[in-house]
Amino acid sequence: MPIPQSLEELTLAKMKDSHVKNKDYSSLSPGRRRSAVIADSLFPGRRRSSVIADPPSHFTVENSLSEELLKLSFRDRTAIEEEIHGVRCGAVDETPELIERSLIEFNSELIARNDGDPKNDLLRNVISISSFEPKNIAAAGSSTAPNSKCYLNNPDIRLRFLRCECFVVEKAVQRFLNFLEFSSELFGDFVAERPIRLSDFNTKQEITALQNSRVQYLPFRDRSGRRVIAGVGACGFDLDITLRSKIVMYLHWVASEDIETQRKGVVIIEWPFDERHKGTMWERSIRPTMKNQVRINIRKDYDSMTIRVASLHLCYSDTPFFRALSALFVYGLDSHHKSICKTHYGEPTEIRYTLSSFGIPVDLLPITDSGKVKSNNHSGLINLLAKVKQNNNDDDDEDDDEVFVECPRSNDVVFRKGGSIFKSNPGNMYYHELIESTNDKHSKADRKEKCQITWSIVKEIEERNGRFLEWSLRKELWIVVIDREKKRTKIASCLKQYQRKIVSRQKQHDDNGKTFSFCIQDKEQQVSQQEGSRLANAIDVAIAVVKEKKIQDDFLKEYSDDGRLKHYYSNANHSKRRMGTMFCGNVSNEDTGSHNSDDSIDSFFWKCFSII
Repeated sequence: MPIPQSLEELTLAKMKDSHVKNKDYSSLSPGRRRSAVIADSLFPGRRRSSVIADPPSHFTVENSLSEELLKLSFRDRTAIEEEIHGVRCGAVDETPELIERSLIEFNSELIARNDGDPKNDLLRNVISISSFEPKNIAAAGSSTAPNSKCYLNNPDIRLRFLRCECFVVEKAVQRFLNFLEFSSELFGDFVAERPIRLSDFNTKQEITALQNSRVQYLPFRDRSGRRVIAGVGACGFDLDITLRSKIVMYLHWVASEDIETQRKGVVIIEWPFDERHKGTMWERSIRPTMKNQVRINIRKDYDSMTIRVASLHLCYSDTPFFRALSALFVYGLDSHHKSICKTHYGEPTEIRYTLSSFGIPVDLLPITDSGKVKSNNHSGLINLLAKVKQNNNDDDDEDDDEVFVECPRSNDVVFRKGGSIFKSNPGNMYYHELIESTNDKHSKADRKEKCQITWSIVKEIEERNGRFLEWSLRKELWIVVIDREKKRTKIASCLKQYQRKIVSRQKQHDDNGKTFSFCIQDKEQQVSQQEGSRLANAIDVAIAVVKEKKIQDDFLKEYSDDGRLKHYYSNANHSKRRMGTMFCGNVSNEDTGSHNSDDSIDSFFWKCFSII
């Protein structure tokens, strides 16, 4: 065999070998793929490193994101920017006809996929549903077949995937299959029988990781009504990648049970940083151990999500290492997620300020100013899920009639003492507008009319599909207020409190006005007393000087044009010269309001002289 003249020839020659041909180089960049092929050809027995490779040297985050946006039309770019900022919602306008038609097409496509792949055991409980009536859509699939009760045949479950793909049936079915495959890989084959549950985290390590998860859903929505999930600190990459994917998938599944979340989507925030008590963990421990399986699982996470991603925010410290980390993450994104991605660099305060401009409630982010990750709100979610599980198992529980809520909806009104963040809830903002608009009418009405006003507010909230939620300190959960009389009582109490605030503000305003008036009057009185004292002194001086007849005939000749005595007479001693200066310098004309003018001094002096 002739000796190859170059590495390229060696590569082509060795590519025919089975040990090179069967290897997967798809996760590597073109340059590293070529180097790996050459190295494997030269050293067949070597073990290639599974650590994620850095992006190519020419790759930049800004160019990559801008290139994806430039591929879109101007209209699509504008729609994406508006949704990222929370100005509009990218969901499709749903109608009963659209839902029924999409479900029928989804069923047909799913049955065709199942018939085309008989070996796919995950679809063993999927049955064909003939029709979906809009008025009875929730009861579809309720036949007598043993597997008709399977959750995979539930129209509400299928609508999650349809809404996630904006009712594009082919993509929705593919996402449905991706979800079943990935969830069975993570949890087990039982996902073909029942949905994943909290009890599926059955080891102590998994339960601890779930309770202390660095990937958390915020307890409130943003200003557009979208849920927000934040990965902070280690972002879960310090765990086994399979366990991290299990936690993320379970949290998405729980959040997707809400219809408003299905329609409006979710905002994802990734904010990796070195936690306070762990040192430089990203640079020393996490990044060197991130294997190719991490990128594969992240891609599967996005492809199998049951919620549509409305926007993606990547937040990093402005350091060379974290900029390289952002390039690594963006390099692994697909085209769609690059188009909705925003990167932010800087100090924590700067990043918080930037995120707030997108309508994100930054006060609820699970991060303290000192760099510690909080888990109180996330623990509340886990407690809620455990409570629901307990109620399902205990039929005799006295609290079975209570309805627990993990995150209020946009139209819900929440009642909880303290905490200004709850007042920024969209439902509470609308509720306070109703209180302000009806306060004047309520304060002037009689008892019967006041009752009618409060009932009208209850009706107004309920017509918007809003609920009244009350915070339980004992259970640390939101509980739906079902009693309508209790709702009316809370509204009446809010009206009374608002009226007290109005009266208190008005009283404080009046007190401040009176205090200001008293200050002005005191000042005027002090000024008038001072002016009167000065004028009285001037009159006394003039009288004393004239009576002693110390004024000579050339007094007016020596009197200066500016109203002051430039020369004093030889027979006037020092004290008398001082009195003359006081007289000439302090006189004023109250009629004109001028000081030290020639006319005022002359007229005043001759008035004093005439009096004498």
